[in-house]
Amino acid sequence: ELYYEYESAMSHYAAESALLRHIDSGLEVIYDRMIVPGMIDMKAAAVLPDIFKAARIRLISGTADHLIVRYPGLRTGMRAMLHNGMAYVPVYFKDAEIRFFRSGDTPSDVTGEVAYSFDYVFDRPDIIRRCFELVPEHRMLLLSAAREADRTGIHSEDEKDIVVRALHELDISPDFRAELIGDLCAFGGSLNWLDVLERSDFGSASGRKLFSLLTEAGELKKAYETLNICGSENVGAEAALRFAGETIRQNSIPGKDGKIDPFFTGLCKYLYDNGKADADVLTFLTREYEGNSEEMFRIMRSAAESGAGLNDLPEKIVTVKLFADSTAHIDEAFEAYIENCDYTELILRAYFTVRCTDVFINDDGKDHHILFDALSSYIRAVEDPAALPVIYQLAITKYYSEKEDMDEKELKICQQLTDELIGRGLVFCYTKKLRKKIRVPEEICRRFYVEYHAASDEPPKMLARVVPDEEDYHVADMKRVYRNIYVMSAILFKGDELQYIIYDNSHEKKAAEEGIITVKKFHRQNDDLFEDLNAMTRAIEEKDIDELRERMLSFAEHKELIKELFSLENQHVTEHWS
Repeated sequence: ELYYEYESAMSHYAAESALLRHIDSGLEVIYDRMIVPGMIDMKAAAVLPDIFKAARIRLISGTADHLIVRYPGLRTGMRAMLHNGMAYVPVYFKDAEIRFFRSGDTPSDVTGEVAYSFDYVFDRPDIIRRCFELVPEHRMLLLSAAREADRTGIHSEDEKDIVVRALHELDISPDFRAELIGDLCAFGGSLNWLDVLERSDFGSASGRKLFSLLTEAGELKKAYETLNICGSENVGAEAALRFAGETIRQNSIPGKDGKIDPFFTGLCKYLYDNGKADADVLTFLTREYEGNSEEMFRIMRSAAESGAGLNDLPEKIVTVKLFADSTAHIDEAFEAYIENCDYTELILRAYFTVRCTDVFINDDGKDHHILFDALSSYIRAVEDPAALPVIYQLAITKYYSEKEDMDEKELKICQQLTDELIGRGLVFCYTKKLRKKIRVPEEICRRFYVEYHAASDEPPKMLARVVPDEEDYHVADMKRVYRNIYVMSAILFKGDELQYIIYDNSHEKKAAEEGIITVKKFHRQNDDLFEDLNAMTRAIEEKDIDELRERMLSFAEHKELIKELFSLENQHVTEHWS
């Protein structure tokens, strides 16, 4: 009778204490006896789960001030103070982590230093069930449902809604968020949940799945945002290729103010570097990519092999290489430029100037047919080849000296340019070689030439001797003919051997070049003096004294005649100027 008299007051007291989340050893009994499912309303349902899922934690050994209960999947935990070594705290899941701390300037984790007992205070599943029926949005119920959906996978729109709510309402840990987003991506369907995502979600482990899902759904803008955060290397080359190809085909290339976003260009370059670029990506790169000239050349070559359009890439390559003074693959790039682009006179002449200078001054002995095919066509088209820059004339005539077959047009141009160069005193070793193809003055043909390309602005030093007539070396005169090119010439006869040593400058001790020119044939010129000299040499070899005497007299007469004529010429010139 006494119990029934106070039952209402005790029930009211239990409800008020529960709403305040109070609990101790005395309240344990009151709550268990006085709270029943029928008295739970919406307000109580929101609070009572924390009471009826409470655990009693008592320290057995060690000391601590408070503890924190954390659940896998949540970033935050529940903190509870320890009073006389005991605390009440709700524990909803068996895999909850309990950590103990001791207060101070910096709280220290002493979990490893304590031993404790753990007991659930209540066994009232009827209360928990009623609370969750009234408040299905309870955070722990939501977390439990989300964990179950992650464990088994999402199979319905309702389960998808639960996961979306969990992402929106709970302070979920990054790893669990990534798992739930992966579950949503795997389920597919409507993408009405994208607005719950945070920026960090795009860079998580689920970013790869999210990127593929957005690309397949045609959400290219959001897929690109994902890509920007994740990075090309983290979404997978195949998925990135699908995105890039679809973006290019739809002409939805991201950018601003008419300029393409460099990140997208970088994505396409990443695909190319990983061997994943298709024709669409290659064509885009040939149109938009600007970088190292050798990288651009690689792209150009790949595009040409695949049949993709080259656009203006060859022009970019040639221009950059000319500006950077790089000749690697410049001829191949120039050939592609001529064949695929609307070439300009400016770039054309710049290429000819740079390459002719490089080939003529620093000839590496390689095949330069691309240069000379283009230069030959260019020279054929001009009205006056002799008006072209001297370096063009030098390069093409040297090329002609080595060419086996020449047509009439080439022979005519070669003769015209050679006459022009000889008239300027520009005579080199190759000039003599041209005598087999065109007319070359006998004065040039009867001489033997040594050509040296100096490494610096200082003139080189040359020592020479003609064996067998000379035993000692003497300083020979090397004439600077063009830029850093020096030439020495000498008249030699059958049996002569010109031995020479060249130093980079007058004070250099180490020889830069050594060589020997041996004459094994008679001169072929029809000049009377050389005819006499050839005959004298032959008479000495055959020990024909009479022939030798006759040729010596003829040689002397010719020399005297030349002196007389030269004297008369000088006298005439002197009188004229007087």
